[in-house]
Amino acid sequence: MKTRLILDINKTQYAQLNSIVTGRVGDKVSNVVDVYVIDSGSPYNLTGLKVFFECAKPDNTVIRDDNGVKMIDAANGRFEYTFPTETFGAIGKAKQAFMSIEKDKTIRATTQDFALITLPDATTNRIPSESYFSDLEKLIQELNEMALEEMNSQAAAEASAAKDFANQANKLSNSIQKQLNEIVIKGDSSVEAAQAREDETGVVHKTLKDRIDSDVNKIQYDKRNLVKNADFETLPIIQSRSSVYSFLAGVTNPTYAGRKSMKVTAAGYEASTDTNKDFAITLTETIVSSETIAISFMVYPSVSNKSILIRMAYAGGTFVNLGPANQWNKITLQLPLSSMSKPNNFLYFDLRSSFNFHMSDLQVGTISIPPQNLPVSINQINEHLVEDVRAINNSKGAIERMLAAGQTYWDNVNDFVYGNLFTAYDTTLDLVGGKHQIDCSSFAHLMIHGIPYNKTRYAGNADNINSGLFFQNINGYKWRFANQIAKFAYEKGYAFKPKDDLSDLAPGDVLFFSWKNWSGGGDLPEDLRENAFMKIDHVGVFLHKKNDSRWATLQFDNGISTVYYDATNEYMSQCVLVARFPYANVESMYSNDNLIIDGDIPKSVTNNATIASYKLTKPLVKGRYYTIVLSGDIITDNCYFVVQANGKTIYSDIGKIGKYQDLTTLRFPYLLDDIVDTVTLLIGAPTGTTQERSANVSWFSIYEGYQRNITQYNKAKVLSSSVFNLDPVLMTDLDTGYAPNYKFNIESNRLFTCFSLTFKTIKTGNLLLGNIGSVRPKNTHRIPINLVGANNEPYNAILQISWNGDVTIITYTSTVQWKHALASGFIFMD
Repeated sequence: MKTRLILDINKTQYAQLNSIVTGRVGDKVSNVVDVYVIDSGSPYNLTGLKVFFECAKPDNTVIRDDNGVKMIDAANGRFEYTFPTETFGAIGKAKQAFMSIEKDKTIRATTQDFALITLPDATTNRIPSESYFSDLEKLIQELNEMALEEMNSQAAAEASAAKDFANQANKLSNSIQKQLNEIVIKGDSSVEAAQAREDETGVVHKTLKDRIDSDVNKIQYDKRNLVKNADFETLPIIQSRSSVYSFLAGVTNPTYAGRKSMKVTAAGYEASTDTNKDFAITLTETIVSSETIAISFMVYPSVSNKSILIRMAYAGGTFVNLGPANQWNKITLQLPLSSMSKPNNFLYFDLRSSFNFHMSDLQVGTISIPPQNLPVSINQINEHLVEDVRAINNSKGAIERMLAAGQTYWDNVNDFVYGNLFTAYDTTLDLVGGKHQIDCSSFAHLMIHGIPYNKTRYAGNADNINSGLFFQNINGYKWRFANQIAKFAYEKGYAFKPKDDLSDLAPGDVLFFSWKNWSGGGDLPEDLRENAFMKIDHVGVFLHKKNDSRWATLQFDNGISTVYYDATNEYMSQCVLVARFPYANVESMYSNDNLIIDGDIPKSVTNNATIASYKLTKPLVKGRYYTIVLSGDIITDNCYFVVQANGKTIYSDIGKIGKYQDLTTLRFPYLLDDIVDTVTLLIGAPTGTTQERSANVSWFSIYEGYQRNITQYNKAKVLSSSVFNLDPVLMTDLDTGYAPNYKFNIESNRLFTCFSLTFKTIKTGNLLLGNIGSVRPKNTHRIPINLVGANNEPYNAILQISWNGDVTIITYTSTVQWKHALASGFIFMD
């Protein structure tokens, strides 16, 4: 059955009872209306005239079209109109929709407006329509089967609410269509619209437009109510600043549409000396100044025409008249918040005098001002993910940059104190005891946005400067605390419930915790924590699983005074939700070069706690993150690998249970001031374990940055020059007046030599110079060397570097006498 429209060119407001035209994004030539144009009740003759459909869509784009017009009875003003696909391209209620009648630019008449609403398709949002009910039922069922109780209760409720509102919209349309069916098309078309102004719950609106707008607003805002316990079965989270108020939930007389109400009583208001005589309902989200609050509720006042003040904290408010006493009255209003000086989640009510009222069906939502700027990164293009977020694999370059940003807070850790009133994401940045405040959620935001210390408000900047390589879509001031970040991630599709063994975690994941035994940690007081999303009040960033009982994280926690924190299994078991935000796919900050020179020489120790010392190609850098990859095992039970520099531990694998399985990866930040180019691998053990420990290590390597997928030993690529171990007897015979030189270095699989030796005494034939040590080649190699005799005569000879490390000058004639030797060249190590 086509939708029927009766449109009056006299535009007597709501003289006709018009249906709502409803379409869905993507509908093609399937939305047809039967239109009757009248002039103050009489049919309007369209003979010889052109008819156009004109529309201003919710996104301010426009439609003007006459292709869809099919004239049925021009003399009586009747035609069919098929809406073009472009009509239903922006979700929401059209700002204006009407028909225009024109002829040769000399005649132009327009009809009254009619309501046109565009619903999203299945991939656009979760506002359902009748044809979408099966999907909603499936969603509700799946959510109710999830193990995560808080998540499914909220998500299922949201899906159920969406279904209810779609039903309401459908019921509204059917109600109006029923009225339309009673209209006499030819003859008297003056129809009483009062019936249609009464909605399905019995509320009478002043005009039909008010009713339509009210129902549209319901569909827009009710799907995400910012009031917890808005059904008033129990009290919402209320903070009263005056003793004059009392509250009672679960009231069944009076009730509105079968729903319970909350009674609010103000007693002794006029005589009270309280500084503030108001109360606040705590919203589930922080509201920022770029938003507008949309509020709707039913009220049953005890006194007629009482006005109350409604406002957000740190902002001006609006006086609202509650209407006649002892009946249910509909209250709707919007609060623009551009003047709000501080983000918050407190909606205040001030009754202004002593009386009481009952409240029911409280709905609070937000209207955001759309950003005008284009996305500054690829991550802003998709606001809502539709695929499994675990398919995202953030690059090691992004993780290394996050680690580098995190390190800057470790560098300044002594300038911080834990607190959540004056952080980088709070309005005021006051010092507490001469230090800046930081908490788990403000630090998490800094990591999610990739902001180092020098780009924050802490460092004197006007605002925190986001990195274009990291996540841009979340507003740290609005989604301030851990539970709010989690709620954002869940609603936008970036969150998932981790597996019991946490095997689906990846570096850079944001971890949300709900403590089983609350002991004062986190960013919320205990009373607010109970009402927070999934009872979350702590957040950290995952790096990697260290071993069987330790997990490396980046975080600030109450009582944790470092950025790097190794969490226990018990600690991690309280992680209830994980978010994986997509970051830019960028190259690593470092090369893939192994820094250990002689790491492929097998080491085997017994009855000793020290396995080996290893030479680095360059010193370790303070604040840089490193990855150790080794192949080996510790034979002694209950022992683990430890790495030291200058006798100080830079990594400990304490917590390891059982044996190592061939390849082992260890990661750590180097936090010492010591400049070292040698590290020592040891066997650690619990206190009381004998020092007689055993281990076998096939190879050992160290890389800069967060390296992945290293499965074999790679030769060190760059080595600073090393002094050759010249035979001590020969060293005493060197003529220092000729600047002797006997150095070598290794680059990748090549060994370079640079020898310039001048002796005081004449040498005859071959000469063993010494042994090169552990960097010897696998096979014996030779390079040319030039010799100079006692009388400056030249000789050709060979510098031989043997598989056992011996370095020897070999002459072609055993009787050659010489005193100068010059060699510069390289051999392959394999």
